[in-house]
Amino acid sequence: MEPIQPRTALERSPDFAGAERATLERLAARMVLRDYPAGTEIFSEGDPPGPGYLVQSGRVQLSSTRPDQRAQLLAIIGPGELLGEMTALLKRARTATGIALEPVSAWEIPADALQAALQADARLAHTMLLAVMELLVDRDVRAVRRLGLPPIQQLATIILDLQRTERVAEGAPLPLRLADLEVLTGESQMACLMNLARLRRAGAVETSGEQLVVRSSERLRRLAE
Repeated sequence: MEPIQPRTALERSPDFAGAERATLERLAARMVLRDYPAGTEIFSEGDPPGPGYLVQSGRVQLSSTRPDQRAQLLAIIGPGELLGEMTALLKRARTATGIALEPVSAWEIPADALQAALQADARLAHTMLLAVMELLVDRDVRAVRRLGLPPIQQLATIILDLQRTERVAEGAPLPLRLADLEVLTGESQMACLMNLARLRRAGAVETSGEQLVVRSSERLRRLAE
């Protein structure tokens, strides 16, 4: 199988769906494919501004440090998605740490190339602006919907939301740890463990150490209602 070309990678990414042909050609000329073994820190929170990345294969976990110095999960970035583009565009220090959850191949895009593309291509700038707005609105809607729910419903809703947004199949581990649930629910570790035990008894999820697996999305939905 022939290796994918940078122009093709851009064309397949929803983030560049509105870009003009000339923009894609200029970006492709500056892109370099990088490979990262599983567990590699692609960048760390607090690092100086650097390039953006377009993930070709594999998944990258984004997390940031909470005030208590524990890591908080922000997102899982997969193929066709941009990584680190906001700090690259804003010329700010990295606000999160990106770790390869598995072997990752990603196209490195120099920050100045990204900046020039958005300045020259109004359609691309509009597409990216809408993507950021959609992300923020979706996050706020999910947060408001969970307000006032009993703890078990709140936990079931959080797990369902993550399963949907990360497109994780039943039986596959979710990119979520107990510490992340404590932050997302605002409950203590003991409360989270008790509610997870209720979800297990209902046949909705399974846990093994830090791994959380959805056994039945339908049962989880019933518990979230």
